[in-house]
Amino acid sequence: MDNDFYVATNLDQYDLTITLPTLPGNKKWHRVADTAFESPDDILEKGNEELLREQRRYVLISGATVILMSK
Repeated sequence: MDNDFYVATNLDQYDLTITLPTLPGNKKWHRVADTAFESPDDILEKGNEELLREQRRYVLISGATVILMSK
């Protein structure tokens, strides 16, 4: 199974709402990492990626980096 990845970093002083690319078929975006979260929730273990409730937008906190994966 091929996975798509989306990586974004917010270097702005303000939080940003980013628009996520539409995925083909029945694929959904899952959060692999978000540095805005406290450890150990900032980087999730393989198989424990979090399904995003909102598949079109993601709020990226100021100074944070996010890694999303499709599956």
